[in-house]
Amino acid sequence: MKVYGEIEQIRRKLGVSKWMCRPKKMKYCFRERKVIPFETEYLQVRYGYQFDPIDPENSGETYEAVLGSRSSALELLLLDKDIMGPCWIRVPYEIKKEGETNKYSWCKLEIELEDSYDRIEVAIGNFQSPDLKILSLSLQTTLDEKNNTKLHVYVHVFTIKKIDLNPFPYNLENELKEKQFDINRLKTFGTETEMLNYFSAELKEWDCDIIVGHKLFDFVLDVLFDRMDKLRTKHWSRIGRLRRLKMPFLGGRLMKKSLGCGRLLCDTFLSAQEFIHQNTYTLSHLVKTQLGISNYQNIDINKIKEYWLDGKQLAEIIRHCIVDGSLIAKIMFKLQILPLTKALTILCGNVWQRSLISQRAERNEYLLLHEFHRAGFITPEKYTMNEKFNKHIIDENYNDNDNDNQNKNNKKKEKNHNILVV
Repeated sequence: MKVYGEIEQIRRKLGVSKWMCRPKKMKYCFRERKVIPFETEYLQVRYGYQFDPIDPENSGETYEAVLGSRSSALELLLLDKDIMGPCWIRVPYEIKKEGETNKYSWCKLEIELEDSYDRIEVAIGNFQSPDLKILSLSLQTTLDEKNNTKLHVYVHVFTIKKIDLNPFPYNLENELKEKQFDINRLKTFGTETEMLNYFSAELKEWDCDIIVGHKLFDFVLDVLFDRMDKLRTKHWSRIGRLRRLKMPFLGGRLMKKSLGCGRLLCDTFLSAQEFIHQNTYTLSHLVKTQLGISNYQNIDINKIKEYWLDGKQLAEIIRHCIVDGSLIAKIMFKLQILPLTKALTILCGNVWQRSLISQRAERNEYLLLHEFHRAGFITPEKYTMNEKFNKHIIDENYNDNDNDNQNKNNKKKEKNHNILVV
C-alpha cells in the first residue's frame, strides 16, 4: 500500500519512535464527513500518547481523512476491551522492586506493563466484588476576620487545632468524657499546618477507597485544598492515590473532580439531586426527610470563637462534627448511591467516578459509543463549538440562551427524550 510511505513521513515529523498499523475494514455514517463511503478499508494506526496526535484536518495523496485522533486513551481502552463498568480485569504485569524512589502513586504495590496491551482482558467468571473502605469527611471552619477566609478547626472526627493563641478550655476533657467520647480518638495541634500534615499522613495509612462528603466539591475540597496550597502542605495529593507535585489548575480554577484519582469521591449533595426530588438539598433538610431526624441544627460559623471559651460548648462542636460525618455516610447508604451509580456505570460502560458526579450526558455517550464500536463503526469526531458551526453540525441560528429557556419550559419533553436515547 502506497499509504505506508506517506504515513512514515508523518511518523518522522512527529518524532514517533514506535507505532503499530494494520489495514481494517470499518464503517462510518456521520454527516460531517460526506466524502467518506459508508464502509471501506482504513489504515488503523496506534502509537503512544506522549506524542502529538495527527491533525484531524490533515489529508494526503493516498488518504482522504484522519479519524479518531482526538479519542482519549481511556476511551480506547474501554471500547477495545469492552469494559462495561467496574469489573475484574486480567493484566499481565511485573512487580516493581521495593524501595524505588520514583514511585508514581501512594499505593503499597505498583506494577509495570510493557507491550502487553493486547493481553489485557476482562476476566470471565462469577467473581466476588472486593470490600471497599469508606472515609466520611466532615469539616468545621471558622472565619478569619482579618482576611475574610475560612480556616479549618476540625477535620472529620480526629483532629482539632487551636484558634489563634487561645488555649484549649481546661474542662474540655471532662466534658468529652461526659458525652461518652473516646478521648483517644481526639488529637490536638497548635497550628493548622501541623494538623493538615497529620491529616495527609493519616490518609496514607487509612488508604480508603471511597471519600464521601456533603458539598464535597463545592465546599469541602475548596476549603481543604485552598488551605493546603497556602500553607504548602507537602503531601496534599494523598487525597487521591496518584503522586503529584502541582495542584491541577485549568484557567485559574482548581480541577477538583480529578483530585481523588485512584479513589471514588462521593458528594451526597450532587447525588441527592439526581436520585430524589426535594426543594432544597442542605444536609439538615436531607437528615430530616431521609433519616427522620428532626432535631438536627447547624452551628453558626460566626459563633465558633465564642464557643471556644467554654469546654462544654467546644465539646458540643466536636460532637456535632462527628455526628455530621456519621449522618453523611447514612444518607449515602439510605439513597443507595454506590449500588445505583455502579449499576448505571455497568449499563453504560463509562467510569464509576463520572457516574458519581452525575454526568448523565457522558453516560449516554458511552452507551452509544460501545454499541457503535461493537457494530464495527468508527466513532464520531469530537469538535469544539466553533468547529461544529463551521462544519454545519449546528445551525448558524443556534442560540444557547434560547435553548436553555426552551429546556426550562419543556422539562417533561426533555425527560422523555433522555429515555428514548437510553
